[in-house]
Amino acid sequence: MEDSLNYFQKPALKVDKIVYDDQEEMVLLKNSDREMSMSVSGNAKACVDLLENLRIPDSLAWQNIDAEGNEGVVQLVNQLQQYGWIEEASDTWQKQLHEDNSCLEKWFRDAVQWLKLIDDELDEAQKDRFNNNKKKMIMALKTGEWGNVGGQFSSVPERLLSIVSRHWRDNKPSVAKHLLMLLEGGDQSDVLSPCHSTLAVRNRIWSALQLLVISVNTSTEETAWVEDSIIAPENSGINFLTFAEVESEKRLAEYGGGELFEWIKGEGQRDKSAVLIHLHQSIISKFYPHVVLEFAGLDVRDDLRDLAIQYFQEEVGHEKHELDVLKDLGVGEDQLAQFSPLPFFSVYCDVLSCLTIENPLTFLLCISIAEGLPGSKKKIAGLLKDLGLQSSHLETHTEIDVELDHGQFTRRFFSKLPWVDSAQGTDAIRNYLFMLRYSQLCWPQMVSYGRIFGDQWVPKAFTLSPADLLQIKSW
Repeated sequence: MEDSLNYFQKPALKVDKIVYDDQEEMVLLKNSDREMSMSVSGNAKACVDLLENLRIPDSLAWQNIDAEGNEGVVQLVNQLQQYGWIEEASDTWQKQLHEDNSCLEKWFRDAVQWLKLIDDELDEAQKDRFNNNKKKMIMALKTGEWGNVGGQFSSVPERLLSIVSRHWRDNKPSVAKHLLMLLEGGDQSDVLSPCHSTLAVRNRIWSALQLLVISVNTSTEETAWVEDSIIAPENSGINFLTFAEVESEKRLAEYGGGELFEWIKGEGQRDKSAVLIHLHQSIISKFYPHVVLEFAGLDVRDDLRDLAIQYFQEEVGHEKHELDVLKDLGVGEDQLAQFSPLPFFSVYCDVLSCLTIENPLTFLLCISIAEGLPGSKKKIAGLLKDLGLQSSHLETHTEIDVELDHGQFTRRFFSKLPWVDSAQGTDAIRNYLFMLRYSQLCWPQMVSYGRIFGDQWVPKAFTLSPADLLQIKSW
C-alpha cells in the first residue's frame, strides 16, 4: 500500500452515491454537496463494483489492495485520497478523546482535593506565606508581574515560581489557563487542544503546587543574593566567558556537594537511585533540546543560529538512552506514564527557556551547567557500573557526550561574539549564577526524596502531601 494510505487505520471511500453515465462513459461520485466525475475506459460495471466495495471499510477490496496486480487500484485510491474522498472509518479517535478527557478530569480533581490539604497540614504562618505566593502567582499568570517588594525574592522556589509563571503565561497557555482555574478555586477542567500532551500539562501544574508549598519553608530563605552585586565589564566574548567562569568557580566551592554519590553507595540504594536518576535525566534530556531551539529561533546572528542548530541535532533524542536503562531496570510504560518529576527537575528547562528568551547570553553561559567544562566526564554512570548495576545502556549517553565533547560548545559560541556590553553581560551572569545555584539544589532534592520515600521509586503527581513536601530538602 502506498505511504499516503498508511495515514489511515481503517480507510473507506466517503460517498453517498455512485452514478454511472453510460452515454458520457463517466462515473459520478456524490457526497453531500460535493461531486467528482471520473472517465472510465473498459469494464464500467467492474469499476462501479470496486468503488462500491471501497465504501465498506473491511471489504475484500481493502483487504487485498496490496495484492500483486492491484497497482491500478492503489493508484486510483491514492488519487481519491489526495482529493479528499477517503475517510478514516475507525472510531479509535473517539476512544482517545474520551481517554484524554478522562485523564485530564481525573488529575484536575486530584489537584482540587490536594489543595484542600493545605489548611490541615500547614501552620498559620506557612498558610500565610502559601496564600501570599499564590496571589502573586495568579497575578503573574495574568500580567507577567510577580509583584514582590523591591524586586527581591526570599527563596529559590519563589524565584522559580515567578519565572515559570510569566513563561507559561506567554508560551504555555493551556498550563496557565488550568493553573489559574485551579488557584482561583475552579473545580472543573477545560478541554485541551489535541496538540497538547495531557501528561505534560499535569506535570507542570503539579510542579507549581509543589513549589508553592516548598516556598513556605523558612529554611529555603536567602538573606542575600550575592550575584546581584556582580558587574560584568564590557569585553570580548571569550574574555566575558572567562570572567563568568571565575565567578562560577567561587560559587561551586561554596555550594559543596557529594550527597548524591554517598546516597548511591548506601546499602540497598543502587537500583532505587538508578531509577530515580534516569527518570529525571530523561526529562532533562527530552526538553533541553527545546531550549536550544528556543535560542536558535531568536533574532540571533546567522553563525550563532547555525551552531545552535548543529547543537540541537546532536542533542535531540538522547532521552532514549535513559529510557533504555530504565527498561533494563524493569520500569514499564505504565510507570513512565505515571511519572511526574520532582519540582526542581520538572521546571528546569522552562526556567532556562524563559531566561533565554529574555537574554540569549544566559543560554550560552548555561551550556556549561548542562555539559560540564571541556574534557569533563559525568561520573554517575561509571559509579553505578562499578557498584554492579547491570545494563548494557548504562554508559551510552556518557560515551556520546565524551565523543561529541559538548563542553566545548560554550567556547565555540562565545568565540563568535566580537563583544559583550556590560549591561546585558551583567544580567546574563546574574541569571547564570542563579541557574548554577538552582542546579546544585536539584540532586539534593532527589536524594532527600529517595531517603524519605525510597519505597516510591517512581514519583507520581499529587501523591506527596504538603507535609510530605516540607520534609524534602529543597535548599
